[in-house]
Amino acid sequence: MTFYCKILVLPHGERHVLICDSDELPPIYPNTYLAAVFNQAFRTKLIRAKRVVNLLNWSVDLKIDLIERIKSGEGLLFGEMESLAYRLCLKNTKSTDTVEYVNQSNFLGRGREAVKFLTHLMRKFAETRRDEQSYKDKVTQNLCELQDVLASNRGRGVKSVREGLSHTERLHLLSLVAEDSPSNPFQLRVRQRNALIIRLLLQTGIRISELLALRSDCCKKEFDIEYGMQYFLKADENLYLDEDPRSIPPDAKTKTRIIPISEGLAEMIEQYIAVGRRYRGREARKAPAYLFLSSDKKPKPLSYSSVLYMFERLEIVGNSGRKVLSPIFPHRLRYTFFEDVVRVSNLDPKSEEFKQVSRYLGGWSSTSEQYKHYAMKQIRYMAHLSLQKLHEAATN
Repeated sequence: MTFYCKILVLPHGERHVLICDSDELPPIYPNTYLAAVFNQAFRTKLIRAKRVVNLLNWSVDLKIDLIERIKSGEGLLFGEMESLAYRLCLKNTKSTDTVEYVNQSNFLGRGREAVKFLTHLMRKFAETRRDEQSYKDKVTQNLCELQDVLASNRGRGVKSVREGLSHTERLHLLSLVAEDSPSNPFQLRVRQRNALIIRLLLQTGIRISELLALRSDCCKKEFDIEYGMQYFLKADENLYLDEDPRSIPPDAKTKTRIIPISEGLAEMIEQYIAVGRRYRGREARKAPAYLFLSSDKKPKPLSYSSVLYMFERLEIVGNSGRKVLSPIFPHRLRYTFFEDVVRVSNLDPKSEEFKQVSRYLGGWSSTSEQYKHYAMKQIRYMAHLSLQKLHEAATN
């Protein structure tokens, strides 16, 4: 028996994920666990479901009745914990000639999900036992041992980059996506679209889910007495799921938010709608009114996998002569944006004003500490400035 994830599409377009077995039946406990997950984007729920499926399939391969083990309070043996830790390291669990490993952050995410699921089972079964407290103590001890084993094992793949592009990388990337660049690897009909996507990611820090959910009327402008004409993007939740044909539609983490943009970027968006989108002809006009469309002859809303493919192509072509680009992906451009904000804002990173500005630009709550992860490069930047002052003082 094997387990897999099944995506359910409701009549109004909303997606739900279900875990099914090889008989296409949904097992109770894995799905009650998923049902308890709410207020998260569908893509996040799908990732979590896949991690639970990986755990269940591991138990099937080792002929372990995982549910019964937790129900009885027996838990996992040490050798089984070691086997699970190795399984969570593997990128592909199918038998292949080459073994690939996930990175550390992915491994830690898989481990956390496994412990959360087993803890959920423990709480469910504890409600039906007379020796509830002793049962909880026994299983909790076993889960603590599992956490120790997972903590002593790390993902063996390359650690994902947690900082933005260097100045050289940024210039090289922008030159690659320039519409008239001889090195541009894309067809003419999508060059303007791709250049705009890169600019939006670099200049607004917009999330990829928000970017893919943008509508054709997302660019707004209003006149302000003090500042003149103001331009901004209106990033909404994907409210039109019923007309979204993507198998995994973008699902923004936040409600509607207003993202300030420059006049030049606003003009690029208007130019793309007037020329780039209209260049695709009648079929593009029939497509749902999302801003970015695929390169198909009958265009559909651009998918997340297509954006990843675009970045893969840029990385390959960008390093064809000599290696200039380190691994690039959409979220690295969000890091680049926040590092630029830190450099040009002249605000103390510890000040309350800087925190609130960062939270607003990032689409985080007024108490979120998430911005700290995006300002890590500021330490290196400040060290560089201090070193410059030291050298200037030494030469005077």
